[in-house]
Amino acid sequence: MMTVSFIILLLFCLPWLSIGFVYPWQVLAVYVWKHPEQKRLSFLALPYRAIAHFTRSGWEKFCVVHIGKLPSCHLRKWLYQGLGATCGSHVVFRYGTEIWCSHWLKVGKGSIGGYNMLLDARNGIEIGRYVNFSANVSVYTEQHDHRAADFSCNTGIKKKVTIGDRVWIGPNAILLPGITIGEGAVVAAGSVVTHDVAPYTVVGGIPAKKINDRPRELTYVFEGKESRIY
Repeated sequence: MMTVSFIILLLFCLPWLSIGFVYPWQVLAVYVWKHPEQKRLSFLALPYRAIAHFTRSGWEKFCVVHIGKLPSCHLRKWLYQGLGATCGSHVVFRYGTEIWCSHWLKVGKGSIGGYNMLLDARNGIEIGRYVNFSANVSVYTEQHDHRAADFSCNTGIKKKVTIGDRVWIGPNAILLPGITIGEGAVVAAGSVVTHDVAPYTVVGGIPAKKINDRPRELTYVFEGKESRIY
């Protein structure tokens, strides 16, 4: 009975033990990637490069999935900052958040990410202040080109996603590469945004189209008074 309990405990702790071992190397590698001018420090990225090669780049996905499951919004934010995310004060990533290439993510003060949010920051995501993401929102900066014979990703299009201040993204919305959502805009639940959204515009549908306007005199702020866990 003791042996079975020990094995169960070991299996539960193994992901966190492995993350605790590799995470510091990952932080060093990200620092080198964000500061290419410091060439003399490039050797610091070698251990993590070896790990990424051995796992066929699967380590980053493994790490971010488990970070998103930590029962503390403060710890999740701190770990993502360690991986290079630039976050203002009072930023909250709720449970289940998954961020790819967080070193290309910038989030303004008081923005809140909903449960099970996916941020694909491979080509850069810039989020303004006091942005509210509802649950199950996905933001992509990379996608396959269905017209390409080899089904490759089209590198010739603008892919960075930019979201202005006080934007509200409704639940289950999907934002596709290269779009800009203007200040104060609203994306309705379940929408798929394929083109830029003008400031203070309400859009909805698949693909998302304008359905209304939003008042411009917005004053709300988020002060980050979130529970310490979850």
